[in-house]
Amino acid sequence: MRKIAFIAGGYGPLPPEMKRRQAILQAAASPGTQLDMYGGKGSIESRKGEYKGTGEFIAIESEYGLASSFAEDVKVVVEAEEEGYDAAVFACGGDPGLFAVREAVSIPVIGPGTAARHVCSLVCHKFTLLTTGRPGPVKMLLEHEQPHGLGRWVSTRSIGMGVRDVRRDPEGTFKTTLREAKAAMAKEGADAFTYGCMSMAFVDMDKRLEAELGVPFVNPAKVAVRIAEMCIDLGLRHSKITFPKPDKH
Repeated sequence: MRKIAFIAGGYGPLPPEMKRRQAILQAAASPGTQLDMYGGKGSIESRKGEYKGTGEFIAIESEYGLASSFAEDVKVVVEAEEEGYDAAVFACGGDPGLFAVREAVSIPVIGPGTAARHVCSLVCHKFTLLTTGRPGPVKMLLEHEQPHGLGRWVSTRSIGMGVRDVRRDPEGTFKTTLREAKAAMAKEGADAFTYGCMSMAFVDMDKRLEAELGVPFVNPAKVAVRIAEMCIDLGLRHSKITFPKPDKH
């Protein structure tokens, strides 16, 4: 049995949206994989009972927001390793603190955004990253990755919706994503796509978009689960020369 910790969920019963997301992740997994929405040591045991509240959703929509989540993610992934998980997957497409977390643990840690962009580079000549924010072409995320094998990236385009808008309006998200994908195909020659926002990934619109446009849409949530499984099955770990154990002093 493979055990993968998806770094989300907190403590107490999962709210309906988190249960829905877990079902999508579990459906993407292979037989023999247990996928937990993991919030830290003891969080799984705290899930008894039914969810009653509304919960608070924190949208990460800036570099500041990414940075503010680093420390907690490090702590939670360390606890996942201590509790016997075989791999961990981030819940944010921006992969906040990925390098720092890899330094802290030995189990595979998968950033869904990075994983999806690498998969895109394998299946096309030119891919576009579709993300949340103001509509149209934007500079974001990928310039620093160009020397690392992602030269097939040609553009990043915002769909003109915030993260909370995506959660509230899945059909609107599909329509605006389709609009920007068509524009990227026409103007930049894109022939594959992925998402920069995990809320977009969890709209689960990949097959609808592929049917409309006839090109791949690489879902970072689903790809991250499968890459985590591959690392577990093949015994792959991140290099401790690249990501050495930090000196806590």
